[in-house]
Amino acid sequence: MQTTVLNVLPAAISFGNELVNTTTSAQNVLLTNGGVTAIAISGVQTSTPFAVQASAGAPRSTPLKADAGRDVHPDRQTSYAGFLTITSSAASSPDTAALSGAGGAVCGQPNDGLIHIPPNWTTFMPPSRGDNYVDPVFGCTIVRLTDASQAGTAQHHYYATLTPMSADDSKILIMNEGGAWFVTDLVGNIVVPIANMPANNAGTILWDGSNGHIFYYTNGNSLMRGTISGSSVLTSVVHTFSEYQVVVLPDKTDLSIDGQSFAMWGGTTSGTDPLNIFTYNMQTNAKKAPFVTGCTQNAAFNQGSCVHGITQTADDNVIIGFGNDGHVRSAGTACGMAQRSFTCRTKPVTSTPDMT
Repeated sequence: MQTTVLNVLPAAISFGNELVNTTTSAQNVLLTNGGVTAIAISGVQTSTPFAVQASAGAPRSTPLKADAGRDVHPDRQTSYAGFLTITSSAASSPDTAALSGAGGAVCGQPNDGLIHIPPNWTTFMPPSRGDNYVDPVFGCTIVRLTDASQAGTAQHHYYATLTPMSADDSKILIMNEGGAWFVTDLVGNIVVPIANMPANNAGTILWDGSNGHIFYYTNGNSLMRGTISGSSVLTSVVHTFSEYQVVVLPDKTDLSIDGQSFAMWGGTTSGTDPLNIFTYNMQTNAKKAPFVTGCTQNAAFNQGSCVHGITQTADDNVIIGFGNDGHVRSAGTACGMAQRSFTCRTKPVTSTPDMT
């Protein structure tokens, strides 16, 4: 009959997902002596970065009497798989329990209303393009997609209000300060180079809501569809707005929640004509009656003295951000005024608010 039997329960522990550089809640491992002879435990260890936390009053190396038990608490600190190892006088020594967990699945902090400045902001050296680092404040893994010093110009995803990633979460649209666009994968490898992107108006380029290979842009007075094929783009016309000289997907606009419509503007390049601001639905091929601004602007400019940007609302109306303070004959009873922006339903203007 075996006189020394060490039982380790459970034999496997999963700590699930945890923020990088934080510690999970402890989980217990129960060691029991199932024999008739006392077991001398000489060590309880884990592989990095797991940790052992002995039960209160129980040191890590202690005799375990027959029919006695002891709790061990491994704490996972980042993403690893490993083992809890118990060395003892039992015949089965060393005994183990498998440990697993996924770090970095979530990151961030609850909003406390404070400004959190990274402690190393004066000495931080960014990694090479394609490499990553962990934000020291929020624990998020940051992947570097661009290198402005190599490119010779700043590169960014245009505007924070826009969806930066394709529908299949595999590609990112990036624009440089010269207005040229390109597509990268999630580690900064070029998918579509600048030279292979289609000619487009000023303004933004927007991903399709469901197909990860399709994006939309404007060229001349047409809304266009681009379909990525390898490192090239196949182009097709979604709709031509013959009533305008030029149409633009301007600053801050985005594809609607249902993935069917855009907030746009159209007009002329003379600089002396008003802008027409409207929404267009691809599925129904329907354009809402436009909101006509009281100020004038070259419609080819995605920002100007009349309108700086427009934002589509959840109910397919438009928030208009005007470019100047002063008297603007551009909002009626269909618009709700907040500072210099209006939420406008595309219907005739019936009043002229004073914007001073």
